[in-house]
Amino acid sequence: MPAKKRIKPFLATHYNLQRFRSLNKLVCPPYDVISRSEQEKFRKKSAYNFCHILLKKNNTSYPKLGKTFRQWFNEAVLMEEKEPAFYITLQEFSLYSKKFKRRGFIGLLNLEGKKVVFPHEKTHKKPKKDRFEVIKQVRANLSPVFIIYPKKNTEPLSAIIKKLEKTRPFLKIRDPEGIRYKIWKLADRKQIERLSGYFQKVPLLIADGHHRFEVASRFFRSNKVKASVFRDLNYILAYFSPQDENLLVLPTHRVFRKRLDLKMFLDKLKPYFFIEKHKSFAGLEDYLVKRKLFSFGFFQDNNIFSLSLKDKAFLDRIYARDGVYKKLDAFLLHEWIFKKVLRLNIEEKDLLYAKSVKQAAKLSRIYKGCSFFTRPARIGDVMSLAFKGLRLPQKTTYFYPKFLSGPILRKLY
Repeated sequence: MPAKKRIKPFLATHYNLQRFRSLNKLVCPPYDVISRSEQEKFRKKSAYNFCHILLKKNNTSYPKLGKTFRQWFNEAVLMEEKEPAFYITLQEFSLYSKKFKRRGFIGLLNLEGKKVVFPHEKTHKKPKKDRFEVIKQVRANLSPVFIIYPKKNTEPLSAIIKKLEKTRPFLKIRDPEGIRYKIWKLADRKQIERLSGYFQKVPLLIADGHHRFEVASRFFRSNKVKASVFRDLNYILAYFSPQDENLLVLPTHRVFRKRLDLKMFLDKLKPYFFIEKHKSFAGLEDYLVKRKLFSFGFFQDNNIFSLSLKDKAFLDRIYARDGVYKKLDAFLLHEWIFKKVLRLNIEEKDLLYAKSVKQAAKLSRIYKGCSFFTRPARIGDVMSLAFKGLRLPQKTTYFYPKFLSGPILRKLY
């Protein structure tokens, strides 16, 4: 019996390209990075913006999402391809005055078996409940989960993209942040076999989409007996990208929706950290980026502090068994500082997450709480820990850029 394909091509669903010349006003970011105010902005861009089927409004129901999704097919807003294919992707963007080209492809990933893919973060109950209701009603993978794999010289993707870059893309999109997307359809059987064959034994890491992966697995298990109603129910839509210099990881800052006793906070941390007060967030960020040992920032009541570990021997004693943890600031912040040093009883509802220092500080003022600013994790450390079967706190990593929702999706029926 032939081995089950770990990844495979699929019949893609996408906007009707004869009806829409540009998709720029139709696409949106993944569901979990869109704020309430941003949702409304996207919806106002077009009656067919992807937000209308990706996220439920407060005053509407989940069945309404499914109804809208099916209606878009009836109105030829969405259409499905007639031949299975992979979709090769190129994202071009700039950050920190540097230019990047992130390469990848979209295909299906098998949900079954042990160590099919390695997660690296813990998940929350609320988003999983939300996404399960969505998949029940829409019966589609609306956004691909983001998968990373170690890059080897033998990987075929680089050669495939090199040839495709000389041809006209299937899709060209510019997202709200100015990131340029080029997507090519790969339907050639030999190339498909070459690409899918390479990934039979390559270790894979979930970068983004932990909640969606768990929800898809649950949906598969709960519908196994009627799997004939669905297509490839044991697979999930995934975007695959190699670990290279174009894969960027940014920090995700924590906002605690409660005030701390500042004197208590500083007194408890003084034995372990050099503590310095800063006049600006720019000064704080400049300081943190230069630190070699575990460091983080703190903000409350217009007070800006940096905290930098005095001696790595503290961590050597605490995490003697697994040295990888000592290199991951978000883990140390949650497991050592929050739980053991400050003894904070933090519940899921107590924490908010922010992409920038200024955004975190703003939320701190709104909720009359405080912020903890982290440094970005190194992807090599994250992969090393994940491949050992270990997990980090939620929102430890922020892979940039996120892959858009809307260009390519997949019906389950």
